[in-house]
Amino acid sequence: MQPYTKIVAIAILARENGVEVRILYFEPLSNDELHGRYIEISGLVTKVRPDKETITILDKEIPLRSIYKLEILNARSMWEQDE
Repeated sequence: MQPYTKIVAIAILARENGVEVRILYFEPLSNDELHGRYIEISGLVTKVRPDKETITILDKEIPLRSIYKLEILNARSMWEQDE
């Protein structure tokens, strides 16, 4: 599988499987990486970009390195069998 194809597949799986998360992340001030604020956001994962090391929730792209806490609120299993 080509790298781009793999990225698209991961994003599609996140959307199709309804992964809902709550994330607490640090957002630095525009001119100062050491000072900023912690922000909490909840919602469906719409995109995961391993190449850019980001996750997108509610159209907000969050760098993985800025995440302090990630809690999965709801996720349908990708491996569950339809009954």
